[in-house]
Amino acid sequence: MAVYVYYTCWDEGQDAAAALPLSLLPPALRERAAAAPAERRRRTWAAWALLRRGLAERYGLEDWPETVWSAAGKPSFRDRALPFFNLSHTAGLALCALGPVPVGVDAERLRPVPPDRAARLCLPPDRAGFFAGWTERESRIKLRGGSALACRRPVAPKPMERYHILDVGVLYAAGICVKGEAEITVRRVEEPALRVWAAEG
Repeated sequence: MAVYVYYTCWDEGQDAAAALPLSLLPPALRERAAAAPAERRRRTWAAWALLRRGLAERYGLEDWPETVWSAAGKPSFRDRALPFFNLSHTAGLALCALGPVPVGVDAERLRPVPPDRAARLCLPPDRAGFFAGWTERESRIKLRGGSALACRRPVAPKPMERYHILDVGVLYAAGICVKGEAEITVRRVEEPALRVWAAEG
């Protein structure tokens, strides 16, 4: 049983709004994405474009399956025969996980952490330790379909949950939580190649 993780990185200094085919997004997201600030639009687009590419490569799906959102905001496909998926994005990076079991992913760009914030959240004060702990918490909560507010306190593992650290570059902390045993396959997609693929599709 394999879960696939796709990720892409980009230089934030590049034009974030240029040549993003928003038609690649699920219909429910297109208007909201078009109105978002440029960098936010780029992050959202990249995460969903990775999902679309994964669906085409791994499952042979060319059109968007009907997508629904939970009350906590977690997207899924209405057809339960289709794969589970989860998305995350941060400054300069987007990632997507999909597979036959429930998944939760999170990625954060490493940045300074105020000591009082680390203490309040019961996480290590150094940025590597803080964001390693945070991404594990958020991945677990996203797997369960809960709200990000639950990440404000420690999140205990549940039976059958497996957490894996993802190596997506030295600037980031990232992780995936899966339900049950699964082989995690990670693939980087170069951002220019993702744009070309999306434009041709």
